[in-house]
Amino acid sequence: MSRLNRKTIAGIALALALALSITACGAKKPTAEKQDTKPTTVTEQTTESKDNAVVHVESAKITDAIRYPQVTEAPGELIMEYMNQSLEAPAAALQEMQGEREMSYEVKRNDNEMLSVLYTQTVKGEDGKEVKTLIPVNLQVSTGAEVNMDNAFNDVAAVKKLLGKDAAKAENLQFYLTDDGAVFFYRAADDQEYKMVEVGNDALAPYWNQSFGEKSAS
Repeated sequence: MSRLNRKTIAGIALALALALSITACGAKKPTAEKQDTKPTTVTEQTTESKDNAVVHVESAKITDAIRYPQVTEAPGELIMEYMNQSLEAPAAALQEMQGEREMSYEVKRNDNEMLSVLYTQTVKGEDGKEVKTLIPVNLQVSTGAEVNMDNAFNDVAAVKKLLGKDAAKAENLQFYLTDDGAVFFYRAADDQEYKMVEVGNDALAPYWNQSFGEKSAS
């Protein structure tokens, strides 16, 4: 082998050694993956649905004390996503609160038109006093839209007349749906007990809006 070839080979070997050294020095050290501190949602295989329901609901939980429903079947993936966001929201909000916290729920209506869930939230303060709060989530099955006092009725004043004077003046009036109609409830600022008024489907029929505002498809 000629002297030139030996020098060329030696030069190439040196260049490769330097390149490998630079690469090794510049390589990033593996970092530990950041742990997700968000509570894990565990879906329990217990159905909350009627056999003929369009929407199928199962029980889920953030913790053993904070439970909420999740839709496992609905008329479309996007609608199911909208509904589950609305159904998880009360539980997620409670998780951010301080003190001992509990949440349970009851499916009040589930058919081809509406899914209505009533949550019972309990928070115990440092003084040991428990505060219970009822939270309704009413969802239109065909769109996933939430239905509440702001968008449900074409004449809110007329609906309030059906409830009596005290309910009509209540600032925190809410409702959940049943197969027979709607149950409106409220409580005074200094009262922990809710007052409830049930109104049948026939009485409410003239006042329901035809549309509750469709969710965006994007």
